[in-house]
Amino acid sequence: MSRFWIGLLCLVAVCCAAAPYRVVVNHAPPYRIIENGNFSGIYIDILKAAASEAEMELEFINVPFKRALIYMQTGKADIMLGPNRTLEREGFMDYIDAVPFPRENKAFFVAKPEDNIYSYTDLYGKTVEVLEGAVYFDRFDQDSDIIRWKTRDYKLAMQKVAIGRSDVVIIPERQGDLLNRQLELKLLKSDFKVKGKLSYITVSRLTWDKNLVERLTKVMLIIEKKNIPEKILRQYRH
Repeated sequence: MSRFWIGLLCLVAVCCAAAPYRVVVNHAPPYRIIENGNFSGIYIDILKAAASEAEMELEFINVPFKRALIYMQTGKADIMLGPNRTLEREGFMDYIDAVPFPRENKAFFVAKPEDNIYSYTDLYGKTVEVLEGAVYFDRFDQDSDIIRWKTRDYKLAMQKVAIGRSDVVIIPERQGDLLNRQLELKLLKSDFKVKGKLSYITVSRLTWDKNLVERLTKVMLIIEKKNIPEKILRQYRH
């Protein structure tokens, strides 16, 4: 074969090479950690392990949580890591059910002992910081009597509670513990907690790819049998 045809075939191969799957993430340690252009954390490391097993190429996109949902809804991203399942989200995302991420309790952090949340009803009359676009648990999500202050960033939410601009922040427990230590806020974790829902790897229905869904399902089961998710989880325990 002439050099011309070899070169042409190489060019065709490059042009036809599959584009990387676009993974939309927000900075939410220890689940998704974005620092100096590096992407890590429990969920990201698990996906990277699955992608390595399946020889899949990934491109990570860093945006706030609510915008990440919009990217999945509009087809600007192919994969999202960690959202809980809701009927609304099922309209634009396909959930990979094979091996969901571990449940994470929802915790309530306050600044003063007298603001401790002992039961759900203690939330009434208090200003509660919530992440814009997030869901927590059914009773809370559907309760119009809760005073919610939406934030794009849990870090800011916890700082607002620390200086008395809000009464309480609801946050995934592991993330709240980590931020409390890193920011040296000395917030108090309330006695009341709520068992978390399962979190998932999701695929945009607008860019839905049968091959991607099948590969992710297969490799997630493979790495689960190898105990890789649990090994990754242990790395982030403090």
